Amino acid sequence: MGASSVSGTLAIVREAHAGEIGALREQLIDARSERDQERERAEQAEAAIAAERQRADTLHQQLQVAELVAQEVAQLRWQVAEAQQAIAFSPQTDERYWPMGRLRRLLSRLRAS
Repeated sequence: MGASSVSGTLAIVREAHAGEIGALREQLIDARSERDQERERAEQAEAAIAAERQRADTLHQQLQVAELVAQEVAQLRWQVAEAQQAIAFSPQTDERYWPMGRLRRLLSRLRAS
């Protein structure tokens, strides 16, 4: 077999496989494109998860503040009730002024909360 017959055979093989090689290249391009799209989707999902975590942290902090405010309001209500009892059971009129002033201050704090 001479060099020309080997070259001719290689040319025939290349021509026969040219379509297959082209199809494989297209598949490779498509696969890379899909991979890039999936990476982008994954990055977007990770960003969304991070945003939701931040939102959850913020809501958790707000809940803690709300719980503290609720506790303070409960304490103020208790103090108001205590002051009202002191007013109700005050034996002398003059003594009522001190609890009334305290009651006004407590009600003012309660309204401000």
